[in-house]
Amino acid sequence: MINFLVERTKKLKFFKILEKDLKSARIKIPYTLYLKNLYLFTFISLFISLFLAFFLHFLKFQYFFLPLFIPLIVFLTLYTYPKYAANSLAIKIENELPYAISHLASIAESNIAPHVMFRILSNFKEYEGVGTEIREIVRRMDTYGLDFVSAIRNVAKTTPSKSFQKFLNNLVTTIESGGDIKGFLKVMYEQVSFEWKIKREEFIQRLSTFSELYVGLIIATPMFLVSMLVMMNIIQAGNLFGLSLTDWMIIGTYFLLPFLNLIFLLFIKGIEVEA
Repeated sequence: MINFLVERTKKLKFFKILEKDLKSARIKIPYTLYLKNLYLFTFISLFISLFLAFFLHFLKFQYFFLPLFIPLIVFLTLYTYPKYAANSLAIKIENELPYAISHLASIAESNIAPHVMFRILSNFKEYEGVGTEIREIVRRMDTYGLDFVSAIRNVAKTTPSKSFQKFLNNLVTTIESGGDIKGFLKVMYEQVSFEWKIKREEFIQRLSTFSELYVGLIIATPMFLVSMLVMMNIIQAGNLFGLSLTDWMIIGTYFLLPFLNLIFLLFIKGIEVEA
């Protein structure tokens, strides 16, 4: 059944996005296998959730339907993880790119060939983001037998970082035109460093705005709503959408607020620019 679903859905646009994200995140799992695992764990969680819902209903638990959301959570988590991993890798790459280009420029002063410079930089574990992409270039040369320029082009097509993609494409143009590699690296270092400083300043300015939004939406608004629900409960205003006011306070306190805080933290992490 899982194989049937995979064959029927793997070419859909919704899942082709997943394939692109897997490549960009450098997740070493074939697209078809990842899709099979996605369906497999979703079905397993479905059976578990049905058992839990039946068990809680047997115990007369009022919120027996809550486990039924587990399969949806599992599916969305597995579907969005590659995108999150790709975005995290892109952030690391762009934060490390100025230092990596500066390092390449220093190596280039010894008049070393470009592909050798990349091999040297691939051995440095300090570059978690840029190092991942450079090691991917080296791997394509060693494993697939591609020449240096072709390997760069292949990685540039799938890298999650637009800045690194631009750097690789400009490097290919410089190599093919016989340009000065040392001069190119110096110019790119100045350009990338300037863009990184601009992003850093914009991020700091955004933080002040986000802090005000956090106070207003995540702290002030829930407190106002809880106070209103308490007053309505005191005057015995009745149920709201089939649930008592106490039930709504429990859902908001133990589920909605933690969920909103988690979304906010992931959003901040997604736009973070490290010092």
